[in-house]
Amino acid sequence: MLSLNHQVRLRFTGTDRLRYVNGQVTNDVRKLRPGIVQWSGVANHKGKLEALVAIHLGGDDDIYLEGPAALREFLPARLEKYIIADDVICEDVSDGTVQAHFLELPPPLPAPFRVLSCNRLGLDGWDVWGPVALVGSLPPPSLSHEAAELLRIDHGIPAWESELQGDVLLPETGLESWAVDYHKGCYIGQEVVSRLKSVGHVNRHLTRLISHSGPAPEAGWLLYTQSPEGVSSKSCGEITSTVRHEGSQKTLALGYVRREQLASLTPLLTGPRVESLFSQITVRNT
Repeated sequence: MLSLNHQVRLRFTGTDRLRYVNGQVTNDVRKLRPGIVQWSGVANHKGKLEALVAIHLGGDDDIYLEGPAALREFLPARLEKYIIADDVICEDVSDGTVQAHFLELPPPLPAPFRVLSCNRLGLDGWDVWGPVALVGSLPPPSLSHEAAELLRIDHGIPAWESELQGDVLLPETGLESWAVDYHKGCYIGQEVVSRLKSVGHVNRHLTRLISHSGPAPEAGWLLYTQSPEGVSSKSCGEITSTVRHEGSQKTLALGYVRREQLASLTPLLTGPRVESLFSQITVRNT
């Protein structure tokens, strides 16, 4: 079990809740099914990502939404911003609820806990939501955040404040296949997101990487190419997350790599600056 109590959790009520929330996120909330989490982006009018959120239906058909802890203040304000004459109430229920993620089907839990199918770390799993008064009903955490980070990076899942920042476009992240519905109605940022789809590409992509030699790479290190003339002076990407894989003694990483560099599949070098001792790194295809 992985504790998610630090996340921000919101509840939407009111007769217009479905229509309103659907106009704020990139996926089609009308397709929500009981017991299944739907991932979606929250974008601004320029199509830049403001949050990645997990949405589900409660037993009362109210809409529940969970997002990164770092957005505890921002996310409720952003999602309430366009409520004008709508019958919608956005309530922050973070302090009154508990949340956990399981990689195996959780043990039976008392009502009103909700068990939801949710792929959170690149593997099938289950989220559990319940009232904070029943927190003692949950088993103790068995999955550390370090172990979860290894799974996340190994499976190429982006995280807020690492891969997901305010200057990121959804198609760059690899999330569009499961967090964007291109056939739904209007939402904030739709015009830009749809235009990128019609163009057919973005200039960089989030990529799984692995180091082979040299110092262990770190988040923030830039990526460079090497030719017979030497190391390029212009970066072709950046490392965003790293984790040591004890089994192979290599470092797994995520990073954004320029589209043209990915097409060539040339081995990359990474370091804190051009003059540094480099690590050799390659794209992971498996």
